[in-house]
Amino acid sequence: MTGRERFLAVMNYGEADRCFFVGAWAWGWPETIERWKAEGYDQDHPPRFDCDWWDWRGGWFFPNPPFERKVIGEDARTITYVNHEGILMRERKDQPYSSMPQFLRFPVQTREDFRRFWRERLQPDMAARLGADWVRMLEGLRRREVPLVVISDRWGGFFGPLRNLVGVERLCTLFYDEPAFVEEMMDATADFIIAMMGRILDHTDVGLRLLGGHGLQDGAADRPADGPSPHAAALPAGGGVRARPRRAVRGAGQRRRHQLADSRLA
Repeated sequence: MTGRERFLAVMNYGEADRCFFVGAWAWGWPETIERWKAEGYDQDHPPRFDCDWWDWRGGWFFPNPPFERKVIGEDARTITYVNHEGILMRERKDQPYSSMPQFLRFPVQTREDFRRFWRERLQPDMAARLGADWVRMLEGLRRREVPLVVISDRWGGFFGPLRNLVGVERLCTLFYDEPAFVEEMMDATADFIIAMMGRILDHTDVGLRLLGGHGLQDGAADRPADGPSPHAAALPAGGGVRARPRRAVRGAGQRRRHQLADSRLA
């Protein structure tokens, strides 16, 4: 039984030779990897345990074109720069991936900033995002033997992308101070995800679609099981925001929804 067959059997409550399991042991912090090397770990020839694998595709949903990295200042311990998402941040030099940076300024300060950012960097231009030969690449993925995972990382869902644009503190206050602004950003996010996934599903099938960097969730929930219920999308949120993710489910069209839901196609 291939990994893809096993995944589909499990997701369809069918018979499988064993449970589908993906080991995440190799995704350690950089200093953990360095310690393992000192203890005999060979990064070029890692051990292969009896677990499943998947074809993980990320990076398709980030701002494109990315911002140019621009160093603003540095000292002996830290460096301050604008990252590929347009965020001005201060980061440690010794272990930049193991310590959260200090976020100093976010790219969106006004609604006009947001509209310009979205117009210039968050359009569903498949050739720019996936490559000029994107149709053939996606069609080729149909012949895989493992599940295909499409992850939008920090640019999927209805909290994470907004947090990247304005910062978590300001976003929390915008829900009350400017609910129409929050709704406009959520609308744009829904349209972007629908357009991207629609074009992807025109040419391949997907085993799993991850909205955030940690699983089937969004930044508003820190554990995979803590996402809002479907009923919450129909209720007004704080400050009168209409949680328009309703349209992301209902208005995307029945065909799109069935392509995602019917794992027999994946």
